[in-house]
Amino acid sequence: PLSTDCDTRVVSNSSRVVGGQEASLGAWPWQVSLQVDGFHICGGSIITPYWIVKAAHCVVDRSYPEDWTVHAGFGNQISTHFRCGHSSVSHIVTHDYNTETGNNDIALVRLIKPLQINGWTSLLPRTCWISGFGSTVSSGSGSNSLMEAEVSLIDRTISNSSSVYNGKITQDMKCAGRLEV
Repeated sequence: PLSTDCDTRVVSNSSRVVGGQEASLGAWPWQVSLQVDGFHICGGSIITPYWIVKAAHCVVDRSYPEDWTVHAGFGNQISTHFRCGHSSVSHIVTHDYNTETGNNDIALVRLIKPLQINGWTSLLPRTCWISGFGSTVSSGSGSNSLMEAEVSLIDRTISNSSSVYNGKITQDMKCAGRLEV
């Protein structure tokens, strides 16, 4: 069988995506690009070779599975390296996503064929890492490169304080990052 490094996480040091650094190729093997017509629309994470978890807000306007493809094993949106392959989507499942509050912003994507992942295991790191193509500065545009950052979970009481999210964080949400001005 073909051997890939899509089941091995490469450790790097960073503090967050805002102010973070470009991820090394293969550093986040579970990160995928969800694309429509060959263009990156949003990111997701591999749960199993057949299932991807992602934010529901990304699929609200594009809910037809046949519109989507999932690509794994790459370093950026321009120069893609599909070491783990790609697959079309058979189902998209959202969980009571509320577009007004942002609550339950989670979706599962079922692939038609599995991604080629050897020896997949779930890793439970002591630190919380995020990865994606989001803004690298507050209110900025998205990044063309996959970014990575280490963040800390923030207690819901602090997240809901009047100086942070002022009660908008529900029990179904998590906050992570740094509380800095």
